[in-house]
Amino acid sequence: MVRTKQNYEFDESVGIWRRKDRSGEISYSDGDEVEEETLEIIRSATDRSSGSDELSLPRMRWPLEYHLSASRENLLVPFEFKDLDVLEIGSGCGALTRFLGEAGTRTVTAVEGSPRRAQITAVRCQDLPNVAVFCDNFDRFESERSFDIVLAIGVLEYAPAYFGGTDPVNSFLARVGAFLKDSGSLIIAIENQLGLKYFSGCSEDHAGRMFYGIENLYDAGAGFVTFGRQELIERIVCAGFPFTKFFYPFPDYKLPYAVFTETGMQDRQFESGRIISEFVARDYSRPRDNYFSEQAAWPVMTRNQLGEHLSNSFLVFASRREPSSLAMNADWLVKLFNGHRRKRFRTVTTLRRTDGVIEVQKDRLHSEIPHESPEIVEMLVPQKNVYVSGETMAHSLTKSLAQQQITISDFVKDLTPWYGFLRENLVQERGTGSVGTLPGRFLDCVPRNLIPCPNVYPGLVYFDAEWNYLEPLPIELVLFRGLLHFRVQDALGPEFTQVPLRKIMGRVFSGLGLSLSDADLHRLVEAEADFQSLITTWDRQMWVQETLAVLDRPFRARDTLGSIADERNEFQLRLAESQQEIHRIQQEIHRIENSLSWKLTAPLRRGRDLIQRLRGHFFRM
Repeated sequence: MVRTKQNYEFDESVGIWRRKDRSGEISYSDGDEVEEETLEIIRSATDRSSGSDELSLPRMRWPLEYHLSASRENLLVPFEFKDLDVLEIGSGCGALTRFLGEAGTRTVTAVEGSPRRAQITAVRCQDLPNVAVFCDNFDRFESERSFDIVLAIGVLEYAPAYFGGTDPVNSFLARVGAFLKDSGSLIIAIENQLGLKYFSGCSEDHAGRMFYGIENLYDAGAGFVTFGRQELIERIVCAGFPFTKFFYPFPDYKLPYAVFTETGMQDRQFESGRIISEFVARDYSRPRDNYFSEQAAWPVMTRNQLGEHLSNSFLVFASRREPSSLAMNADWLVKLFNGHRRKRFRTVTTLRRTDGVIEVQKDRLHSEIPHESPEIVEMLVPQKNVYVSGETMAHSLTKSLAQQQITISDFVKDLTPWYGFLRENLVQERGTGSVGTLPGRFLDCVPRNLIPCPNVYPGLVYFDAEWNYLEPLPIELVLFRGLLHFRVQDALGPEFTQVPLRKIMGRVFSGLGLSLSDADLHRLVEAEADFQSLITTWDRQMWVQETLAVLDRPFRARDTLGSIADERNEFQLRLAESQQEIHRIQQEIHRIENSLSWKLTAPLRRGRDLIQRLRGHFFRM
């Protein structure tokens, strides 16, 4: 029996609703290889739930990471969707569809124009009876139902490609209004045309060119457009949505690790810039340039009330009759998430102001997963603390390292208070092969979790102690962790750019009165690998190999953990782009062949044969 709904029928073979005449389907794609791989990964997973460890694998190529990363859901986690009817426009490969289907919604209607992407969404949500997937262009989509929420995540910017007329953005927003209940809300996520990352050296996400948005090079043929905050408000209001509420995801809406409210961005005591500086923005088109340090700039921007205008992207709630209850119920300043962890170790940290005091509440994001027996560490969550104001030691070190003439000896002096603080807290003065051991909760006592406070003995405050290490914790391991995971954006002095990181670590340890042989360093790498492979989805041996590779390279801006994998992924991305271009050319040739006589197409066929030979040569290189 064929299931039908208005002008749609259910395609049992792929699990989606399609127009009977298949019109409205589009060819938008990240490439055949990427999407087939995405489909196969999801099909083969025994756990397809939101945040699944099987799906969110480390070091994936960017398109796969975007479709599968558990961090995608962070954008919507702060909001309550229980018992709502949701229409999702442009579901892609179903990352947010899956989250919404699990979030207590009454129904989720996902509309995706690409048949293969719609199929991937359907496979991902196969066990969720409240989710229905339609393959159709939103411009033609039909439904008798009105919705409480219409979701357009990464969609509005593509309105020029799919909506005609002189103002396709307005046409898109007007179309959205036709599906919303009077009390409903439109939720938009979009890049900020004037995001700080685009000034500091990242290319525009859609064009892949630096300053493309800042110079407003968008035109009708581009097929995409973005806006600054003020212009975006005006466009939304003019389209019939007078009530808007902005949130600010960082480093952007694609893979957010923080979501700020407007109050959080504006609160002077709260120092939002300090938190934002922890999230270094990525360039999704190529290895990024750094014209200045975003880490150093963000506190300055937020102190001058520019944070809302320079946020790299926006999350906007818009409504027609009254402010969105989902947005207005956000009584917090910021929600913070961690990335790349196993599902049972993922957390959400909520900062809110209560009776004039900022409280920090940390909870497990997936509390439904039962606790397992502790192995190397136990998680000290949930926990509640008072927010500690001030610049972190990591931020002050970043500023110090920005000085072109800084030497490793200078760096050692900057690190001495940290080492002294650790020495103050030793529980055993002389462990075997170590200066001594620390309490297990000092595993994360690294510069990003230390704030200088001269009025507090011994001058530093340690916050966010999330782990209790269950084995003896040598002071050397904490020092190693702090140096290994320290993120640097700025150009450094010549001593740093010309010396491998392992030698820099050796000189730092020596300057602090410690020894660090190659054997010692390898033991520290192995110990950190045990921890990382437990709490993240990293393969242990892969983590060791990539860390050793990082240690053999100079300590400069791009040499954070995984940079070598990033370069490999960059090559794979370029490879995939080349395949896409070849595929596009072949399709165009095939189209022309079909419209011309055999005699005229003979040269084109020879051209196609040439492309095939070139392709074979390219992949043999």
